[in-house]
Amino acid sequence: MNRIVRVLSRCAFAVALIFPAAAALRAEEVWTLHGFDYGLIRTKRIEVDLHTRFRTNQQMTNFQQGRSGAVLRWSVYSRFTPIGGYYFGRQEDGRDEWTKFHRVFGGGEALVHGSKRMRLTSRTLVERFIAVPGIDFNRYRQRLRLSLDGRVGPYLSSEWFFDAKGYLSARHGGGVRWKWRSWSWVEAGYLYDDRSPKLGPKRHMIVTQIFFGQPKQ
Repeated sequence: MNRIVRVLSRCAFAVALIFPAAAALRAEEVWTLHGFDYGLIRTKRIEVDLHTRFRTNQQMTNFQQGRSGAVLRWSVYSRFTPIGGYYFGRQEDGRDEWTKFHRVFGGGEALVHGSKRMRLTSRTLVERFIAVPGIDFNRYRQRLRLSLDGRVGPYLSSEWFFDAKGYLSARHGGGVRWKWRSWSWVEAGYLYDDRSPKLGPKRHMIVTQIFFGQPKQ
């Protein structure tokens, strides 16, 4: 197991550092994603997290999108957790053209494999976007995520996005999570956004995530 941890850690570090640097040398787009979450309610059955995330564009300094909201997880089954939530956000669709959006979503996460050190999960979500102004639409997403649960552990993930007309994009990435408490952690990594031509060019993304919580009651 220790050997697996070392190998996955090296792979995650390589993904997080080498690919964005190579993309920059080729003058491809490098964006950033930064998330902040707070565990408002944490019991054995119910978890409610307050969520905020913002995204910068290819200059990595200009704000392009931001959202805030809440996520509910209900641990009613041992290997499946229903998920629901709502976000409100703003994003720039063009030069100085901003739109507001509401996003309502629901679905669930299944534990495919779980042990003391390793977790493989599958998450399915259906999202409804209400744009102001704009066109309302549904989006469907499916994610696989492999993570190791030590104090410092790597993770790998792949997520696919679809709408009513078919494939939108696939996001593949990896990174490292550092826990300083069992309920608080920081993640840093890399994400490759393999977007369909109708959405625009493919993106390389530097990703960070901070979670502050409290012990489960």
